[in-house]
This record gives sequence, structure tokens and C-alpha cells, in this order.
Amino acid sequence: MKDAEIVPETVSISNITEGSARFAGKLTIKDATVIEEMGFVLSSTNSNMFITNESCTKFTVASTTGDYFVDATGLTPNTIYYVRAYAKGGYNTKYGEVIEFRTHSIGINDDFSDDEYEWE
Repeated sequence: MKDAEIVPETVSISNITEGSARFAGKLTIKDATVIEEMGFVLSSTNSNMFITNESCTKFTVASTTGDYFVDATGLTPNTIYYVRAYAKGGYNTKYGEVIEFRTHSIGINDDFSDDEYEWE
């Protein structure tokens, strides 16, 4: 059986506050691969960001193709995080690019909660 032709993309991070953020991704499937699981991996370090790493937080989504998002909560204020999309199908797991963002400090004006970071 050939490897799955799945392409997860980490599209953007938006709606950043001191304790939450929205992660947006996109999944393209280039063959008839069945997607078993997809979502995002979050970490406070930019190393070993895989779904099997217990120090990472995994956010799964219910969709199996196209655009998707997660509203992550429980984040620590004024902290740098790294996030990347993932999709698991066939015999492998594919990952999107890593995007770095920082949560706001406590008490920052909500006018800044529409910060958005995109992969270019």
C-alpha cells in the first residue's frame, strides 16, 4: 500500500487573548485515504512537536477534510506557544508548518484580541 497523500496546513492563529486562541487549518487529500484523526499539536517548546509526545497538547477536530479550526482555552498568559496542524491516515501522520504566537498579558486591552499570525 502506498503512503497516504494527505497535506495538512497550519493556516493561522487568531483571536488571541491571555488564555485562549483560535487555530485554523486546512486539509487536502490527494487520494482516497481515509482520515482517522486530524487537528493541532500545541507546545511551549518548538521541538519534538508530534502527537506521540506526551508534553504536547493535542486538539482533535471532527471534520475529515477542508478548512477546520479549534478554539483552544486554558493557555497561560504572556507565554510563547508553537502550534502545527496534523492529519493521521493510512500508515502515517503528516504535519503542517509550525506557527509561533504569544498569549496576551493579563489585563491587556481586548482591542488587541484580533491579532493574527499566518504561515507565509
